[in-house]
Amino acid sequence: MGGEQHYELKRRIIDDSAEDIVGVHMLKDNDVYKLIYHGIELSRDFRIDFKENSEKLEVFFNLIDDMINILSDEESVFKKPELQEMQKKYLQKCNGNSCKYTETLSSRDLIWERKAIAQIILYNSSTWRDLLKKEDEDIAARQEQNPYDDSPIEGIWAEMDEFITKGTMNQIGKKTPDYYKNFMNNDDQEEFAIMMDFFKSELIHYSLNLTYVKKIVPALEEYRKKGYFPSKTLFLNHYVSMAVLDMVLMVSKLFSITAGEKNFCFDYLKGWLEHNYHNETEVRDVLQNKDLKALMKSGRKYRDCFENLRNRYLAHYDPHELDVLSKFSVDIKTLEDIYELCVRVVKMLSFKYFELHETYSSIIEHNGFESIFQNPWVSQVEKCDLDEYLELLKKMSLNKE
Repeated sequence: MGGEQHYELKRRIIDDSAEDIVGVHMLKDNDVYKLIYHGIELSRDFRIDFKENSEKLEVFFNLIDDMINILSDEESVFKKPELQEMQKKYLQKCNGNSCKYTETLSSRDLIWERKAIAQIILYNSSTWRDLLKKEDEDIAARQEQNPYDDSPIEGIWAEMDEFITKGTMNQIGKKTPDYYKNFMNNDDQEEFAIMMDFFKSELIHYSLNLTYVKKIVPALEEYRKKGYFPSKTLFLNHYVSMAVLDMVLMVSKLFSITAGEKNFCFDYLKGWLEHNYHNETEVRDVLQNKDLKALMKSGRKYRDCFENLRNRYLAHYDPHELDVLSKFSVDIKTLEDIYELCVRVVKMLSFKYFELHETYSSIIEHNGFESIFQNPWVSQVEKCDLDEYLELLKKMSLNKE
């Protein structure tokens, strides 16, 4: 349920022995129990009550944070072994010092800690305990039947997981002045999200092409030196040509100049922001930023360099100037520079859309902003599908020598 856990969360920590602690005022067990009981009451109808920005969800978060901070206080004393063990783990995270632990956490870790406590609450709730156990059994049976099944898991915990993730990111977003939701109306937020996701998909596609080309080009050079039969590399040569043309076309699109038409390029996004939110200080600061202007200028220069190729080959054929294609060349370093430039432009114009997104925020914290514009099955694995293909091609050629 959500991956590796910090401690045994699915064990009930509220039982009849809790009565033994009543009256022992120096112990903090009762404080924790009261918070759990309150959490159980708040979560009884959480599927209805915990809607985005609801007061009950805020109260739920507050009691979870209070519970975490009690457990992470070295001056807290507990009788229950389970609570003693939890305190020990929290103090280790605080480097042995007493601290208001929730205030030291990144967004990803705060979400994780809140989920851990929420599991304790739900597994001590008579409303949800048996249903969650049945859900766990169903998930285990499904994974046993198909260990590679990575389809989304739906159910009680999946809903609580989503409430905690989205709710926490919204809390953080409210404290971030340049977060897009703080100054855009709901309709514009939806359109803005469409544009951001469009740029993301385009850059992932570009990144994939670039990564493959960077792997194929040196392999082709090696094959050429070893005298591999040309027919064995027809596909690779063809892919490199098509991938480069595809990247050229993307640069032409992203840095095209709009004249009122609806075209989700960088220029359109800047105009859209200026038209709708020119009175917002955060927007003005970004649009007037010298670094952004320099990046856009560089992008347009690349676009201008590729314009002849785009107009004479990609957009339509000019029979008198088809030799443009044969004379065209671009080095990998230039393609890499363009990709990095585009990522920087998106970061500046996204107004924390990605950094505070419930899905992307943890990826960015772990792997950096650029990682969300890459295909993880290629960029974050030791060997991708292409590596295996190139190795196979090499083995087949060696066997025939």
